[in-house]
Parts: sequence; structure tokens; C-alpha cells
Amino acid sequence: MCGICGIVSTSLIEPNTIQAMNQQLSHRGPDGAGIWQSSSCQLGHRRLAIIDLATGDQPLSSPDGAWQLVFNGEIYNFRALRQQLRGLGHQFRTNSDSEVLLAALIEWGEQALPRLEGMFAFAAWHEPSQRLWLARDRLGKKPLYYSQTSNGLVFGSEIKALLAYPELECSLNPQALSAYLTYGYVPNPATWYAQIQQLAPGHGLVWQAGSIREWPWWQARQFAQQPRLSISAKTAIEQTRQLVRDAVAKRLISDVPLGAFLSGGLDSSIVVAEAQALLGQQLQTFSIGFAGGGWYDESAYAELVAKQLGTKHHCFMVEPNAIVELPHVLAHYDEPFLDSSALPMALLSQMTREHCTVAFSGDGGDEVFAGYERFGAGIWTQRYHQLPSLLRRSIEQTIALLPETKANQRLARIKRVVAKIKLPLAQGFPRWLMAFTPEELADWGVAELQPSAAKHYRQSTAGISDPLAQLLCYNLTSYLPDDLLVKADRMSMAYGLEVRSPFLDQHLVEWALQLPANLLWRGGRGKWLLRQAYADRLPKIILERPKHGFGVPLDAWFRQQLKPMLHDYLLADTSKLHQWLAKPKLEQLCKAHWAGTINAGHQLWTLLSLELWLQTHHQMRPDAHNYVD
Repeated sequence: MCGICGIVSTSLIEPNTIQAMNQQLSHRGPDGAGIWQSSSCQLGHRRLAIIDLATGDQPLSSPDGAWQLVFNGEIYNFRALRQQLRGLGHQFRTNSDSEVLLAALIEWGEQALPRLEGMFAFAAWHEPSQRLWLARDRLGKKPLYYSQTSNGLVFGSEIKALLAYPELECSLNPQALSAYLTYGYVPNPATWYAQIQQLAPGHGLVWQAGSIREWPWWQARQFAQQPRLSISAKTAIEQTRQLVRDAVAKRLISDVPLGAFLSGGLDSSIVVAEAQALLGQQLQTFSIGFAGGGWYDESAYAELVAKQLGTKHHCFMVEPNAIVELPHVLAHYDEPFLDSSALPMALLSQMTREHCTVAFSGDGGDEVFAGYERFGAGIWTQRYHQLPSLLRRSIEQTIALLPETKANQRLARIKRVVAKIKLPLAQGFPRWLMAFTPEELADWGVAELQPSAAKHYRQSTAGISDPLAQLLCYNLTSYLPDDLLVKADRMSMAYGLEVRSPFLDQHLVEWALQLPANLLWRGGRGKWLLRQAYADRLPKIILERPKHGFGVPLDAWFRQQLKPMLHDYLLADTSKLHQWLAKPKLEQLCKAHWAGTINAGHQLWTLLSLELWLQTHHQMRPDAHNYVD
């Protein structure tokens, strides 16, 4: 696990620039730094040593010196690939997966990409042809950003590395505000910066002589479009166990200590159970709790699982005053970031790094096995629209007439559900992920999002007939890479910790995308298949628990301990957010939340994160007309 950066140019490159870019990534690789330079290319690498500690340094040169590689990630099947490549005449000087990756690119070219299993982002420079290759793993576990310049291209693992390039144009993306307030992020491949793009997950890119060719080498949609597998429940349960076990096993390769995040939820508990069994020794596990207990505190469940499985467990309790770390935490993202679980994730990563260098995670279980409640809502949307139109209108009119009270939260929830499922799936489903709806943004005077959330949904799910497969594919190509995996990468790498996610294994994902819906969602609940597969391995209470998000108690905190923070940032006369969002509207939202008439913690966090970012990046602040009509 590392950080990479580079410059290619048809004109002279300032020799100190790559050092400045590489220094911005020092947190990603505390174990070493390397630079390679030629007249038209410069490559930088920061190393977090995981495999082949003695000889795995980069940039890595091919035996003939024609190729140079910088690589971030892990290739889990590198030993099998090395055997194949040896049979084709390749010799190896190290035991690293990096050298295997370089040999694979030399031998198979673009066709090497589908052979790779793992999480990766890499750049390979071919000096004789003056050609640069960039590639990113299937699901976007590892980040890669780039910008085409007047003379070439710059790239890096994080935006901050590109911002160290002095000639980079730093104007902001006119659609960024609308996108962020809608989703909580700017969907890939765009970013907050007009001239900086992400290389999309599962994509490759070649730069040569000033021109770029980019292509998808893997797409989740290809598997979601397939006919549903004809498979019995018994066979599916057995195959689930085997695929999960294989995914964990291949991620056990490490020359440094291993541990695991354990929330007490189903997914992390399954990963820990398999890892502990395969290791044959006590695994260290780590969890976060919240002082004062309450719904957000899962630490008791994590303790229960740790006790049954026999792990060496560590728990860190989060106090409300931990919010003082928020500016430091958000600085690692280089862009505004909505997900409030960034804070506990940062604290969890920091604590875990004190004991080990690699940690397993349950990330992906919900995306692959339909764990979110919104998947059920998507299924109900399809069924709702099959009802006679007269009956639908009657339901909607009756619900609208029912009075709401602060005490009747259930009725308020029903109204929110009906408001979404009465819309076509492409319009209604994205609203489960929105911070602000299109109607709310219009009321705030924010420019209309282009493309709309509905169009983005249709583009992501084109050609997929099964509704649940649509929802899975949409999440795998949007919320997963743009929110969850960004959070996991930035917060873990901020402390030099590598995180591995077995549920995002290529074979497991591709198989699950072809499963019939009744094996994933049954009895009004998701992850039916996972629960059945591990019914004999985990405590019953863990199997039966409802889905529990990894977040912080925002609603309560913003009414109590963090109320002054809203005054100091959002409502202060010096707030930079006021150039786009009117102060009276912000005051109205805060007061309604404080009065308890609405629960706007999620929206307030979204705005607070944006304000903190604007204060950090004030020198790149655009004029107001860049964002609003």
C-alpha cells in the first residue's frame, strides 16, 4: 500500500516538482520514498511496506530499463501469475507483487488487467515509445487522479499531489456544489476541480504524444445484465461460504501484523470468523464505541462476537469533543466529504495502526448482498407501480391527510417512504442517498444538477432488467467508490494502515450480481444468503440484528455539545458558505433542528463539512456565479 504520483511532458520538467508532489503523499508511505526521472517523465512513490520488506522498493525498473512502474495496492494472485510468467521466460529479482505486475504488463499488455486480482492503481512508463499507462482496480478501492496539461499529464493518488504541480489550473467545477449537496460527493470521474478527474474504477488510460485514450476493462453492469442464475438455496449457501472463505484466505498474505475491524455487525463478524479460523491463531480486533451508549454504540455487540470467536479485542470510546479533530480529518479528503463516519473511521484507524499494519474490513457486504433497507424500498417501488393507479392515488391522498407530530416518528417515516416509492425507480431510489432533494436545492437557489440523479441512475443501470440487480449495480458504481471506499482509503492511509475488504473480492461480486433476488432479499430483509450461510458460526443476536450504520449521533450532538459549532461556522458573518446559500435559510434550518421539528443532522453535517473545506481552500474559491443561477 502506497502513494504514487507522476508527470509526463513534451517540454522541460522542473526537477524539484516531483519531490514536492511526492512529499504530499508521505502519510501514505512512511516506510520509504523513491523518485525516477527522465527528460519527459518523472515518477514518485511513497511506500508502506507490506510484502517483500527488503526488496520491494519503487519506482521499479524492468531488467532492460525500458519500463518504469509505480504501484499502489496489492495483487493477491501474484504468486500464481509469477509461475505463469516464469513459464514464459520471465526472471524475477524480488518476491514482490510489483515485479509480477510489471512483467505481466510487458508480457500481456492491456490483457494483463483482467488477470489481476486485488486492489490497485498504477502507472507504467515505457521510455522507448514515450507512452504512459494508468489503470485502476475494478471497484475503485485504490484512488487515482489525473489532469491533462498543455504539455502533458500529471497524476497522483490524492488531489493534494496534483495541487503541488505549479502549472495546474485550480478553478472549481461549476457542477460541484449541486452534486455535493445532492449526493455528498461529486460522482466519478469528475471532482470539485474543473481540470482534475478521477480515473474511473475498472478503467485504463494511455497517454502518448499529448493524446489520451481511456477505456473500461471491467464493468459491474456486464454481470448484472446476465440472466439470473438457476441455483438452489442449498447450493447458494455452500457457494457463499466457499467464496467468502477464499476471499479472506487470499488476503491473509502479509509480511507485517494483521488485525480486523469488528463493529458487531454481520459483515465484519463474518470476516473475523473466517480470518481467525484460517489463521489458526488469535486475531486482534478493533472497534469504536460512543460514550454514553445509545443506539449508535455497537461496542457491546463487538465484545460479544470477540468473546465467542476468541479474538484479542480493543475498543476505543468516542466522546463528543472528538469533533475538534474534524478539520484535520476532512483535510485528508481534498474535497468536501459528507459521510459523518469519517470521524470514527479516523479514530479507529489511528488506534488500529498502533497494533498492526493491515486490517480486514466488512466493507462491501451490504453492496454485494443487498443489506441496505433502501434495496427493499426499491423492490417495493416496483410492486407499488404494479398496483392500479386509482389505488395508488387513494393511498397517497390518505397518507397526505394524516397529521404529523413530533412524537409520531413512525408516521413521518411512512410519509417519507411513500414520497419516494410513488416516483419511478430512477427518480425515487437516488433520493434515499440524497442530502438535499432537487426541490430543496431549488428552494435554496442552487443550480439544477446536470446530469440529473435520475439520468445518472439510468446511465449506471442501462441494459439491466432485474430491479434488485439495478440497485446493486448502481450502488457498486456510485456510493461505494465515491463514498465508502474514499473514506476507507483516506482515513486508513492517513495513519499508514492498509485495509482489505474480502466482500469486494472480484469473484464474489461477479457471482452475487447474477443471483436471483429471492436469495438476497427475503422476508422484508436483506443479506438472507449471508445469514443462512453463517447461522452456525455467529451468535443468534448478531444474525437477527437489523442493519446498523457506522456513524455518529449527529441529531443529538448538533442540539447539544456541537450547537456552538453551527454558530461559529455556518451562521457566523465570516462564513464562506453565505456566498452561495443565504444566511436566513441556514438559520431557518438550524432553528428547526434545534426545536426538534425536523432531524436535519445529516444536512447540517453536509453544510458544516463544506464550510470547513471552503475555509481551508479559500484561495481557490470561485465567484458565486460559478455555482448558482
